[in-house]
Amino acid sequence: MPLDSVIALTFKSLKPALTYSHPISLTDTILSIKEELHTLHPNDVPTAENQRLLLKGKALADQKLLKEYNIKEGDTVNLMFKAPPPVKQTADVPLVTPQPVRATSDSSMASPNPFASTGGSLDPDVKPSGGRRHQRIPSVVLSPSPSNENHSPGEKPKEILLDLDNTASVPLSPVLRDEMTLTSTYHDTIAKPEFWEGLLKFLQSQFQTESDVHAAFEDFLRASKVGLTAHEIALIRDRTGVVGMAGLCAGPMVDGMEVG
Repeated sequence: MPLDSVIALTFKSLKPALTYSHPISLTDTILSIKEELHTLHPNDVPTAENQRLLLKGKALADQKLLKEYNIKEGDTVNLMFKAPPPVKQTADVPLVTPQPVRATSDSSMASPNPFASTGGSLDPDVKPSGGRRHQRIPSVVLSPSPSNENHSPGEKPKEILLDLDNTASVPLSPVLRDEMTLTSTYHDTIAKPEFWEGLLKFLQSQFQTESDVHAAFEDFLRASKVGLTAHEIALIRDRTGVVGMAGLCAGPMVDGMEVG
């Protein structure tokens, strides 16, 4: 075989990290190269059908000769595996046969009651043994219990109070917290002409044409008309100078209220 028909190539795999250097004949097929790699490294390289050879990102076809590709001495061929190589059992590594678990009469190992174990206990103070502790969910407790309350004849039963179990704090959302602690000032704010005067100035800083400014202003005002009276709308238009219909003309009036 002529010496110029054999070149040294590096075969490199990333997963797993493997690197091999071998002299390869240019007249060999890609399939025969794969088979040779498996023969030389049976424990690391799978069979030919589970290999892919790539040169500069291009996959090499099994039926083609190596010389049909633009390859030269010292080039690196990337080696990829479709399936991991089979693990061969050696004589010095005995196979471990799993042993069946025998039943025991120890009461700590078995429990006929599914709630008797710490993992399924009804007692909220019992902690599971081992493993990650589950976060407790706030519970609703009836206090006092009607079953333990003794009522005299004709006495009105006491009301049942609902108490939240505070062992696990659950933060409230900002919206829910505001609804529970504050009085809404939404209508009072949008009814002020000063609010719409400030909105008009903001829109003028965002849009280039006056018609776009008035169109955006009308969209905001139209969406808020349900909560505004005709008098409040009149004050807003008088303060801002926007009279309706994108600032060109006022909308039709019915009983003193602008519609449309």
